[in-house]
Parts: sequence; structure tokens; C-alpha cells
Amino acid sequence: SSRYSIGDNNSFNRLNGWSTQDVFISHRISCKHFRADLKAELSNLGDVKYDVVRSYPMPGRSYRISITFLNQ
Repeated sequence: SSRYSIGDNNSFNRLNGWSTQDVFISHRISCKHFRADLKAELSNLGDVKYDVVRSYPMPGRSYRISITFLNQ
């Protein structure tokens, strides 16, 4: 698909369509006194360069790792 960078919908303001592929994996560890949720994410797997607004490129590939501890 496509979109326009500003409210004026003409060909100069038209941005090309784009898509990204993301992947994540998670694992839960349960012990007697706590529970931990581990999650690893990889966003924009193909490192695609795209603009949501003309001349403001969005970031390429990014990584995130999180650990959440909960009392049981």
C-alpha cells in the first residue's frame, strides 16, 4: 500500500508502501518462590529502510531482551 507524508494527497507527497517482519521467542521459568518470564525480540528482520514521513527514516533492525520477575 502507500500513504502520503502530509494531508495534501498528491504524487510529490506519496510515500512507497513498506512492511517489516518481526520475530520473538519467550520462555517461562517457574521456581518455588518466583516466576521469571524471558523474552527476546528482533524487529525489522530484513533491516528494511523505510520512511513513515518523508525525510525522517525509521530505524533499521533492532533487538530487545527482557526479563520479568514475579513473586508466586
